[in-house]
Amino acid sequence: MTHIRKACVAIEKAEGALKALPAEAASAGDYDAVQLLAEWAKQLSMLRASAAEAAPEEAPAHKPTTNSRQRRTRSRRRPARGDYPRFSRTGETIVKTSWSKKRKQEYQHRGPRDVLRLVLSALDSAGARNRSVTTDEIFPLVTAGDTEVPSYQAYLALACLKGAGAVESRGREGYQLSIGTRALSEAADAIWAELPESE
Repeated sequence: MTHIRKACVAIEKAEGALKALPAEAASAGDYDAVQLLAEWAKQLSMLRASAAEAAPEEAPAHKPTTNSRQRRTRSRRRPARGDYPRFSRTGETIVKTSWSKKRKQEYQHRGPRDVLRLVLSALDSAGARNRSVTTDEIFPLVTAGDTEVPSYQAYLALACLKGAGAVESRGREGYQLSIGTRALSEAADAIWAELPESE
């Protein structure tokens, strides 16, 4: 087992241990702790998802042999480069599926649904309805609870909004909103509703 994989296992164990604590805190009437513990558990969950990309499941010691014909058939079934990235949703999470050239397999990034609205709000506040805005002007994002959003989640949401046509890329000039006069919450909810459910 690699060191990175060991770290993933440690994160999974920590997440599992932390999940039970909010309920214990609620039973004890410590409601401030409930919110904080739930946020920590959520952060661990996202960290675990991110770490899983760096440490895919280790291959079995003995791989079944395949002949050249089987290998050709498999390579033809691989989705075309234009099929990526793909966006979907599961629960309250956005899932971005991409293709790794190095590993020759799919990998995923995940982020909470709320980041869609945060990115739209940041672009709007920076004036992106009337001009192009760079990511330096809007990132890092900060939640209502003063928690900084991990950069990979912010860029995931931005890519999702771009794919949905709510944001236009203007090259080096940055990004501009293309949602017209629609309210930000309405636009975010509509984009979310259009995402397919993850299999």
